[in-house]
Amino acid sequence: MSNEESELGFGTEYEKVIFSDIVSKIGEKYGIKSFLNFPTNSLLGETESITKTLEEKRENPDLLWNFCEFENQRDIESFFITLEAFNPKHVLIVTQNRLNPGVIPHYLYHRILGKKWDHGFLTKMTIKPVKEFSKSRRKYEVLEIGLFDAPWFILDVYEIGRYLKKLFPKSKQSADVTKASMFEHSPKIIRNWASHHNYILLKYCSAEKRQNM
Repeated sequence: MSNEESELGFGTEYEKVIFSDIVSKIGEKYGIKSFLNFPTNSLLGETESITKTLEEKRENPDLLWNFCEFENQRDIESFFITLEAFNPKHVLIVTQNRLNPGVIPHYLYHRILGKKWDHGFLTKMTIKPVKEFSKSRRKYEVLEIGLFDAPWFILDVYEIGRYLKKLFPKSKQSADVTKASMFEHSPKIIRNWASHHNYILLKYCSAEKRQNM
């Protein structure tokens, strides 16, 4: 593991614990038995702790999920055409939350240092365009919308996190990482800015159901 990965790891471990709980609850509620992670990236590292006992299937998965990939897409229709090629029953899309107060400082950090911004389009760090697109296409029914990953350090700052981390005691960087913070279950008005991520769960609708929508 690189020095940078170890510095940022406490935040990743936290979001994995919270996200795996969401996936587990979705699996139980909607009878999910199989999954496909697509498009994939390395942001979460190994994802076995998230999918657990679900079977991985590239064709007709019960659940197709992706993590912080939507914000990298220029065209939402092309993105969905790619997803639909796998014929999933449900689609779970996770995006960054542009309302988190750490996003803009993080963006400015890149601009000031002349570093390439490689975290996607700020306008796509929300599930609103997914919701609007699914409504216009009438192929998908929105089952759930939520916010998560609201740890005690709140700011979603990525690279800057390794500097801020030094301001907090070691105990806060380890033991508390695997426990949900008080912000996770706070009123929505707080989670709207405290959360690092949004998610939306869609269910594919049959042609017959689409005609009645």
